[in-house]
Amino acid sequence: MAALLKPGGFLYLAEFHPVTDMLDEATGSTVTSDYFDDEPHVYDEPYTYTGSEKLTNTTSVQFQHTLGDVISALAAAELRIDFLHEHDHILFKRFATLQARDGRYQVPEGQPRIPLMFSIRASR
Repeated sequence: MAALLKPGGFLYLAEFHPVTDMLDEATGSTVTSDYFDDEPHVYDEPYTYTGSEKLTNTTSVQFQHTLGDVISALAAAELRIDFLHEHDHILFKRFATLQARDGRYQVPEGQPRIPLMFSIRASR
């Protein structure tokens, strides 16, 4: 990706925060997985992660990357980190306990917030 950027060009990445992969699927309130797990995870699911689109190829292999992995990869590609924002909302109901507010999903009011997404901009 870095090789495709012209001088002055930038990469903007908005992604699910890796902390969400540590949490239980039902409520997102209990840590059930290792943040530093770097083994491949194989899934066979008939739908996309939002559950709305039926897939033709149902098997996927996914790897979990820490926020440090992402930032280090950008730095190794000699890109300048312009900003990193962590967000307390997500665009779909990842956990059953999330509540819709202003077109986004967040933990219920009065509960401790967690990072659900992040966005980063890196420039050449």
